Amino acid sequence: MPAPQFRNRITPAVCRRHLGRLVGIVVALAISAHVALGTPTDPAAPQPCEGLRDRITTAATPSERQSATISLAECLISRAAAAGMMAELRGDHSHRAELRRILDEAAELIDADIDKGAGDKAEATDRDKALSRRLEMLRAFGQVFRAIAADDESDASKEALMSACVELAIYADDPDDRVVAAAKLWQAAAYRRAGRADRTLQMMRPALGAGIGSAAEFYGRLERCHALADAGQFVAAIALVTKIEGKIDDWMIESSQETRRQARHTARITRAVLYRRWSASLKDSDLDERAAEALRRANEIELLANEDAQGDLPLDSTIDALPRLQADESAVTTSP
Repeated sequence: MPAPQFRNRITPAVCRRHLGRLVGIVVALAISAHVALGTPTDPAAPQPCEGLRDRITTAATPSERQSATISLAECLISRAAAAGMMAELRGDHSHRAELRRILDEAAELIDADIDKGAGDKAEATDRDKALSRRLEMLRAFGQVFRAIAADDESDASKEALMSACVELAIYADDPDDRVVAAAKLWQAAAYRRAGRADRTLQMMRPALGAGIGSAAEFYGRLERCHALADAGQFVAAIALVTKIEGKIDDWMIESSQETRRQARHTARITRAVLYRRWSASLKDSDLDERAAEALRRANEIELLANEDAQGDLPLDSTIDALPRLQADESAVTTSP
């Protein structure tokens, strides 16, 4: 087709559609670039749980073997999966194969151990009960992680996400604040991916309240910002992440200066991502000038954020620090 005829067929409506798609691609690339600039451990790096497998094979008694099995399952879910789950929070699915391998191994360990103890409940000791509760907690978190790692936006995956959230819900009221922060973060993330941003907004209230200053809690607050954007409330989302950035020093007063700088960097990059999402939404509504202004703000914020050469706030553990089992000192866990 001659070039002049081809140009005549490019109507303003066609241009807007293609530009809208292009902005969406730019948003995805920006998020991917942000992932590359982050600081969590590379999921392809050597896993931190290798030594724990030896404890299972060399265990002298069933009790020692059970303790070693739980320690390995904890390590896989809490530490080895942390980098992959951090990537999932940012929308990066490039590490899913390794993440699924880690989570599948943990699930096999947990399910096998739960099945072994299923018939002994009447004679269970305090230690047995404590270990059983820990296995149930690990399974609940693991199910949510596996559902997030398998999310493909299909109805089936959304159903799996919602179902996994039900199992994790009881830990949002756990006596340990660190477990609560982790449970809320991953439920909020799962609800968003299931298309239920409203559930995330309900769960993460108040977003500016006092807390424990953990990484899981911080990322849970950011999930509320993304949920607002999912609901089309971009101005509110941007305002909230700006307020979150301003309260970091108060929330993380016991953390190092580096940790607080990393949190501020993460908040700023999140603000840039929200501006990009808003720009794409405005472009889809044919509000080209406002879309361009939002994109300009995103570029400015991203440039300033990256000038300080700070990485993101690391999420070294998906469940922060699991509380130490007290029922039996031989039940050594991976918790610090």
